[in-house]
Amino acid sequence: MEISGTFDVYTRVSDEGARAGDSYGSPEDQEAAARACASRLGLLEIGEVVPRGERVRRSRRATATAEREIEFAIQTGRSADNRWHQRRDGSRFWANGVMLGLRREDGTVTELAKIMRDSSEEKHSDELLQYHLNLADAIASNAAEALFLVNAEGRTTFANPSAEAMFGWSQDELIGQFLHEKLHGNRPDGTPYPMSECPHMQVLRTGKTLRGQEDFFVHKDEHLVPVTCSTAPINTDGKIAGAVLVVRDISEQKAFEKMLAAFKQKTGITAKYEGQRTDYA
Repeated sequence: MEISGTFDVYTRVSDEGARAGDSYGSPEDQEAAARACASRLGLLEIGEVVPRGERVRRSRRATATAEREIEFAIQTGRSADNRWHQRRDGSRFWANGVMLGLRREDGTVTELAKIMRDSSEEKHSDELLQYHLNLADAIASNAAEALFLVNAEGRTTFANPSAEAMFGWSQDELIGQFLHEKLHGNRPDGTPYPMSECPHMQVLRTGKTLRGQEDFFVHKDEHLVPVTCSTAPINTDGKIAGAVLVVRDISEQKAFEKMLAAFKQKTGITAKYEGQRTDYA
């Protein structure tokens, strides 16, 4: 929906005509559409929409922003704005506006034509999307687990701060690189680990989620980090566009298991006592 109006450059007297941007037909049909559009936006009362050519003096309280817009349009012939506007009932709407200078044959701008499009729904959708993006960013930035995003080729597109701290690579060093080659290119025995055999990268081909897979990733300084990794595909329009990996460092857990095994071996605890709970006073 669009509303248009013209303003005299010198007297600010308005010659207002609201119209629908897609209205055609007789002047009467266009005026009827104009009345409906203006009424719906709440900028004009139906009875205040006047036919083209009639002059109505109307006081106009312009804000500083609107005044700058007018002056710019006078000087350059065109100005644009995207901002909130207030209806007569006090409610607000977001509009994309364009103001054009109407010139005489000698090039002098005598009137300005203003066209506004109510984009409130798009604005609210954008704000909601930005809220969710900010929320997702806050979760990713503060998560204790390492989070990675890879594209359909397996190249890294995102790594959160925990990922940087866990494996020593900065995000700049990871972005655009094959994640498998950086963190998973060798087996624990040092032999090469082909990307085609990596279960995490196979998710990009199979589309099947991998949960809680125990593995070893390689730190930047080349020491092994025991981890559990869950990998899920990212689907866009029915196609696998990438994957998200959630990685947890289980070094402390593995160290405790090793210590417990050594303790059992040293003290001669047999398998039949394993898993039993012992209470100490």
